[in-house]
Amino acid sequence: MEQDPLVEVSKFVESHAKSSRVAVIFDLDSTLFSVSPRTQAILRNLGNQREFGEQFADASAVLRGVEVLPTDWGVRTVFERYKIEGPLDLFKAVRNFWRQHFFGNHYLVHDEIYPSANEYVQHLHALGADILYLTGRNAGSMREGTAKVLKHWGFPYFEDSKLYMKPSDVQTDEGFKAEKLLEIAPNYDHIWFFENEPLIIELVRAKVPQVRIVYVDSVHSGRAQPPTDLPKIGMSYTSGIPVKKS
Repeated sequence: MEQDPLVEVSKFVESHAKSSRVAVIFDLDSTLFSVSPRTQAILRNLGNQREFGEQFADASAVLRGVEVLPTDWGVRTVFERYKIEGPLDLFKAVRNFWRQHFFGNHYLVHDEIYPSANEYVQHLHALGADILYLTGRNAGSMREGTAKVLKHWGFPYFEDSKLYMKPSDVQTDEGFKAEKLLEIAPNYDHIWFFENEPLIIELVRAKVPQVRIVYVDSVHSGRAQPPTDLPKIGMSYTSGIPVKKS
């Protein structure tokens, strides 16, 4: 029987952190956090906008009560499931509204963590791992809200320098993360990286092969095939939490 990747990482940290520098690095969206509640809140807000309702009455009625699933990627999957149809202007209006608010601070409070994600990260920190966060979120428009929700959920977060965010939208997420990991790597003897996006994983494996990766099988863009030869977890960290002895 294969070992649970969450247990494998914690055992690795426990055995190595006393004598070497170990970092465990986490992506945020769809790795620690489910972002579907954020998208749901944004779409429902749009459905309640008077101007949008006057222009797109049918879509507005659907969006007011829309449910976004943890497996939905962006808004495209939602529209397909609800069979929302309309002119190109409808889809442009929805996408623009969603992008404006999804990549900002205000709606981050709607994100929910995957079960026991905060406890697991706390556990690794207690074992001696240096906890870092590496996200494609834009620093200019999302740093304040990101720091706030990390603290709200009790994730180890002691200094802003441990939160790596894209300085601008000019760079791709995969390019930014691979470059940042190249910068970080010399500071540690061992690095584990939790990530959900196969395209990012492909580039990191090519550019920074010494980084050990855990694939988070949640939801992704579909721009690359999921890895089949890496440790894999689902949308829960519960199995990695040690059972407390009574």
